[in-house]
Amino acid sequence: MSDLKQKLIAAGIVDDGAILEPLTGGVSSDIYLVRDGDRKLVVKKALEQLKVKEEWKADVSRNKYELRYLKYVGRFLPECVPTVLDGDEDAGFFTMEFLGDGFLNMKKEFLNGRIDKPAVTRVIDALAVIHNTSRGDDSIKGAFDTTDNFIELRVSPYFLFLKHKFPEMAGIIDDKCDRLTTNRCCLVHGDFSPKNILYNENRSVILDCEVAWYGNPAFDVGFFLNHLILKGVHLRQPTFFELARDVMGQYTAAVDVDIADDVLDILPMLLLARVDGKSPAEYLTQESRDLIKPQAIRFIRKNPESLDELLATISSEGAAQ
Repeated sequence: MSDLKQKLIAAGIVDDGAILEPLTGGVSSDIYLVRDGDRKLVVKKALEQLKVKEEWKADVSRNKYELRYLKYVGRFLPECVPTVLDGDEDAGFFTMEFLGDGFLNMKKEFLNGRIDKPAVTRVIDALAVIHNTSRGDDSIKGAFDTTDNFIELRVSPYFLFLKHKFPEMAGIIDDKCDRLTTNRCCLVHGDFSPKNILYNENRSVILDCEVAWYGNPAFDVGFFLNHLILKGVHLRQPTFFELARDVMGQYTAAVDVDIADDVLDILPMLLLARVDGKSPAEYLTQESRDLIKPQAIRFIRKNPESLDELLATISSEGAAQ
């Protein structure tokens, strides 16, 4: 932390008396609240080894792609991302506005069984706008030509890691990953999770976009749906399954491409990754893991016909427990 503070001082961002306090929640970066006199700001610095049990290393240059994403989206959706205060792509860190009092973390609220539908609606609308605005934009494609980074941070730990535990599905998993990384058409967040969304009555703010990638929009949608399904099983709360249907319907109505098949391709793998993969969801009980695992394997081997089929199967299994 002292080294980072010295860098901030050297860059003229803070004074000697600034205080850095670690913030919790992230596994891929060091994040600090900086108190500099009356000012509050956040500084973020990417880590080479992620904060997980398994070895999981990643290129720290991804920090610059997060900075690019925030600046790009901030031009047309300034209320949906934190304002960047200082940022140098080569510095390995950047500072942004502190979203403190009055903002709630969507994951924490979900785990307490609370769903703020307007907040979810706002953030899905924003995602659709980001995908639509960047679609077919060669300049954005060039700025976020980060497929190697995406494979290192998402495809490898979430999907390819599963082949070690389930070698009989290796060929199926490889085929799905090839389709995911081949169908590239717009700017993807890459970590579009409730834990990375803060909201209040008026704003839904998207955080932690260091996996930003010009790629397949189905990943963002499937990633968010996966978290809704996990919460629904964990809490035995059907409203999360209903919300998943609403989210898919809302997004589909707002974009001009059909991503349903790609979502159904990756969603079962995401489910399995979070119950028996490299980065399991920490809040799931063994009972919940045992419920999800066989259905995820089933739908990896043969895609569900629709999101409704997947949701109905998993929710009915949960009701039977």
